[in-house]
Amino acid sequence: MLNSYLIFISIAQVPEKYFYYRPAHPKGLSISSSDHLKRLRFGTHTSEENGYFEQAGVNISYGRTIALLKRLKKGELDFISAPPLEVEWLIDRFMADEKNNFVSTPDEAGVQRVFIIFNRNHAKGEASAEKFRQAFSAMQKDGRFDQIVGKHLGREKGRLYLRRLESFRNGQGE
Repeated sequence: MLNSYLIFISIAQVPEKYFYYRPAHPKGLSISSSDHLKRLRFGTHTSEENGYFEQAGVNISYGRTIALLKRLKKGELDFISAPPLEVEWLIDRFMADEKNNFVSTPDEAGVQRVFIIFNRNHAKGEASAEKFRQAFSAMQKDGRFDQIVGKHLGREKGRLYLRRLESFRNGQGE
């Protein structure tokens, strides 16, 4: 199995929200009540846990966030889950004229975790992972990690990811 030789070290969590397209649901959309969920269509990423929605009979579709936003706008989906910063970034760049039509619900959708991954089969894989884990833990304890995040990403974690997307969009990515 792929994960058996990988060592995952979580370095950040990016919160996710549920979003819907206001013209499709002008009175709002509540997903906390399971009695009407069977009629809804939900878009999410393949790695997300969707047991609650599967049990409620929700039709689930998978895709990248930009594709899910486009399907939301077309009326093919009723709601999606995604990090608010990513949704904001994508809408600003690709659907700016629709910005006020994409609305988040008050419900929390969970978190996306960001990992550093080490190969256990590499000669120095486990030792490197342990060394990284110790250094990262020390940086969190003494506040250096928060200083770095604040300096380069602002207060909201996830800005680095968005900055990298921007660099690829402008042809500056690796």
